[in-house]
Amino acid sequence: MPFPEIKHCLIADSVRPEAFGKVTLLGFFGVAPDVSINVKNFANPLELGFLLLGGTGDAAGTIQFQLVDSNSQVLVATPPGTVQMASDGKRMSSALGITHRYAGPGRYALRLVLDGKPHYDAWFELLQGQPQHFQG
Repeated sequence: MPFPEIKHCLIADSVRPEAFGKVTLLGFFGVAPDVSINVKNFANPLELGFLLLGGTGDAAGTIQFQLVDSNSQVLVATPPGTVQMASDGKRMSSALGITHRYAGPGRYALRLVLDGKPHYDAWFELLQGQPQHFQG
């Protein structure tokens, strides 16, 4: 079987893996690609948490996560790692947090790369927030 199909990517301020396969989401923004995030100040780094959810499957190879801009230019990437998944009927999930200083408003994506090839893009939009977006 191939690597599991990624079906959803939830985006939040922070994603924290918990015991028994649970995940805590803090500051939930939405499900990609239907995510728009108001940013107060693009001069400051922005932390985002991503929760990838998928189907079943098995895989062995290298895996890497990248942040890309609307031109698919890589802004930041994790070091490549190895993945070994058994076809045991469990659905795939992966939680990841990335902090990055974005150049400005626009469309960006978290990209999952398998064996050097793009496998899944989770697109989201960053907007220049206005004062009313950050009030109580």
